[in-house]
Amino acid sequence: MKYNPSKRAVAVYCGFLMCLCFLCARLYRLSEGNRSLDVLGGQYSRKLDVAQRSAFVYDRNMQLISHKPDGYIILTDPAALEGSVNSLCAQLSDITGKDADSLSDRLLSGKTLLLTADGSADISGLSEKKGVYVFPKYAETDGIAVHLTGYKNSDGIGMSGLQKEYTGILSELSGNVSAVYQANAMNAVMTDGGFTVCDKGYTSRDGVVLTVDKELQEFCDNLGKEYIDCGAVVVCDVKTGEILACSSFPSYNQKRVGDYLNSDRAELVNRVEKTFTPGSVFKLVVAAAALEQSKDNFDFEYTCTGSIKVGGEIFRCHKKSGHGAQTLSDAFANSCNTYFVALGRKTGMEQIVKTARNMGLGQPVFADILSSDAANLPDNTDSDEKLLANISFGQGTLLASPLDMINVTNVCATGFLPTLSAVKGIYSGQTLKQPQKNEPVRVLSDETVAKMKIMMRKCVTDGTGNGAFIKSVPNGGKTATAQTGQRLSDGSEILHRWFCGVYPLDNPKYSVCVLCDGNGRTRISPAEIFKIVNKFLINRKF
Repeated sequence: MKYNPSKRAVAVYCGFLMCLCFLCARLYRLSEGNRSLDVLGGQYSRKLDVAQRSAFVYDRNMQLISHKPDGYIILTDPAALEGSVNSLCAQLSDITGKDADSLSDRLLSGKTLLLTADGSADISGLSEKKGVYVFPKYAETDGIAVHLTGYKNSDGIGMSGLQKEYTGILSELSGNVSAVYQANAMNAVMTDGGFTVCDKGYTSRDGVVLTVDKELQEFCDNLGKEYIDCGAVVVCDVKTGEILACSSFPSYNQKRVGDYLNSDRAELVNRVEKTFTPGSVFKLVVAAAALEQSKDNFDFEYTCTGSIKVGGEIFRCHKKSGHGAQTLSDAFANSCNTYFVALGRKTGMEQIVKTARNMGLGQPVFADILSSDAANLPDNTDSDEKLLANISFGQGTLLASPLDMINVTNVCATGFLPTLSAVKGIYSGQTLKQPQKNEPVRVLSDETVAKMKIMMRKCVTDGTGNGAFIKSVPNGGKTATAQTGQRLSDGSEILHRWFCGVYPLDNPKYSVCVLCDGNGRTRISPAEIFKIVNKFLINRKF
């Protein structure tokens, strides 16, 4: 057979490749699972992941929202154990349900134990044993303030709420525990292996503190299950602007976000931030604008006949027969559209838009991790009398979000516009680090506020908001049924229904905005939902 040097070269090359592949495979096995980092004299440096958790999120009272205790994690260093191994394993067996003999065999062979136990387990005295480490185990909660805390996409990137706006901080506040030690080829811990447990923030209580109250938030979240298919509820401290509850319906499961991506119910949309036609709750702005223009407007009279003609167009009241002679407080309570068209014409576009802007409308609303697009307002120089007529009772091109209307309600209750906030601060090193807030801005005079309170009370005692009436503790507010011009599949018009109110009225502490989006069913009125929230606040002595 003739010698072929090329074939020999190929054979040598192939042999070299096989050796190289074997060497690479061996190196991979040594590093597999991040447990074997290097080899030194037959000893392997190993890293064992013991526990990890995402960042803690608390309510305003330092109650955990994001996590709940879910038992214990137990780690052993067999080289450091003292006393009877059998006795220890009997205790571990009682705690975990694992076979005591199997646990004992593993420890006696020099291998670590990494066990979990439920919250009812009796772990007394266990953590005091040398070579035994006990850590709390946490489970992530779901269903509390989900639109506020937000969600991540499949790549782990925050897409909304806290997860989006505080991505870096949440990453820094996450925690984990690992153990690093020397072990032989059988994974037995070497007696001189330097077993080290590394706690990187896992047992720290550091986290993000929200302004919400957990109990109130859960209560408002459950309102969606009971009464509102589609809508929102916001509760706010009228003086500080802190959001005490923020619920959007329908809700979603943060652990199954993919299920909602193509849903026609828009579960992932936070309706607290979305703009809607406000309807008659905008009469809060128009009334305040008229009173700021002249205190005499409180006594302005107009006779409602059921309709009013402006610029060749007829604008109708919801009461076809008309309300008859009305003052401002009468018309506010009855939600008389024709009166407010007449009042709007008397007040003028410039004054109404100016007051609306001073109340926070017409510019984006930010509350740390919440934000909404700017409310759609006309230009203050617009002289279109039909547009002015529509604006006067909250219709036409006007749009506002529940965040916008919370701002309006806060101003009507106190005269001041506070900066809205949903994050109280960062809890670090047992200290709450709070961001600096702007001082509330004076918008309405005390005289105007006093008259607004009279009208808001009359709305619930003798007007369209009587579903909110509570005798024991006076409250007040304004209703709305806003036309959209859009229709459902059955031909019925989509109507957005609102109630914006305050409690207690004599010394306002809380503002509440209830929105019932007309794309879903509502089993009771927004005023009645406000009453339910109101009673919770009273009973809780909140």
